Amino acid sequence: SDGFDDGAVSEMELNAFILSHVFWPSFRGDQFKLPEIIQKQLDSYTKSYQNQKGMRTLEWCHNLGLVQLELELGGKEVSFSVSPPRAVTIWHFQEKEVRTVEELCDLMEAQPTTVRRHLSYWVSQGVLHENPTDTFTIVENINEADTVLTDEVDEEEDLATTSAQEQKENDLQMLWSYISAMLTNLGAMPLDRIHTMLKMFMTQGRDCTPAELKSFLDKKVKSQQLVYSGGTYHLN
Repeated sequence: SDGFDDGAVSEMELNAFILSHVFWPSFRGDQFKLPEIIQKQLDSYTKSYQNQKGMRTLEWCHNLGLVQLELELGGKEVSFSVSPPRAVTIWHFQEKEVRTVEELCDLMEAQPTTVRRHLSYWVSQGVLHENPTDTFTIVENINEADTVLTDEVDEEEDLATTSAQEQKENDLQMLWSYISAMLTNLGAMPLDRIHTMLKMFMTQGRDCTPAELKSFLDKKVKSQQLVYSGGTYHLN
C-alpha cells in the first residue's frame, strides 16, 4: 500500500509453516535482511514459541513462504502473492519512489544479482520501471506499464522459449526431495494439496502450475517411484 505504519503491521496475519530439520532436507536460498518492523514481529513469534516449547526455538527461512500484498498504484489496488524477498524489495519503495540497485543491496544486505532478479519481477508486473540502468522507479499508472512490458517481453520471447521446458523440468526435479519428504511424513496426498505445500518452496521464480506438477508426478508413477490411487499420490 502507500505506507505501512506500526498499527498496520501489528494487524498483519502471520502463519508459520514449521519444518523439522530431522525430517526435511536442508533449505538453501538467498540471504537478505528483513525490515526492522517485520523482524520484530518474527522475534515476538519466536519468543512465544520458545515459551510454549521450552528448549526448542525457530530458525526463520526468510526466502521461503508467500506474502499476500495489496499495492495502491495511481488510486488502483492490485493484489500480488509473492515470495518474501520480492515483498521486501517492493517494501523499500514506500519511503522513496526511486531506488538504485546499490541502495537496495545496502538495505537488504543482499547481492546485486539477487536484488536485480527481484526487481525484474516487479518490472515484469508493470510496478517498476528501469531508467537509467540500475535505477528503478514506481509506476503510478500500471496500465501504461503493461504496454511497455509487452514490447520488452516480445523481444526476448524467442530466446526464452527453447529452454523454458527443460528449465521447468529441472526445477521440478529439484523439488522431488521435498515431495518425497512430504509423502513420507504426511502420507498419501492429492495433487492440489501437494501443489499448495510446494508453494512454500517455489519462491525463486521456479513456480509451476497444477498441470505441470501433475505431468511431473505422473512421470514418477510411470517410473514406479510413486503410486496413484483414489485421487492421491503416495510413495511406492
